Amino acid sequence: MQNSKKLSTKLYVDDGLVFSSSINILNNLMQYLKIDYKVKEFEASYFLGLHIISSESKLIINQKQYCKRVLRNFNMESSSPVSTPADPNIKFETTKEEKKLTFPFREAIGSLMYLAVASQRILLMR
Repeated sequence: MQNSKKLSTKLYVDDGLVFSSSINILNNLMQYLKIDYKVKEFEASYFLGLHIISSESKLIINQKQYCKRVLRNFNMESSSPVSTPADPNIKFETTKEEKKLTFPFREAIGSLMYLAVASQRILLMR
């Protein structure tokens, strides 16, 4: 069985991530890119909200910081995770004061969708 070498690139607007199982392939690509583009090289630690930790034998990616930022943006830092936040049989009534309050539901859902869907695609493409 032949030892296959892998190269993967991820681009988003003007940010990019390149990784490879071969340092020679990686260096060749970077030299090629530098011909036409201004390229900064450094070891990746964050990319699009993903925290990247790499070693010789493994690559670990988590989204802890992104999750914290989403909670902070929606003033939910002190919330506690629960499997069922309330009894599903309880009927709630909204007071007049509560009706005046607004919450950016679309932004919150969009942030959660990015967390669940878009970043998963980045990982799956690896």
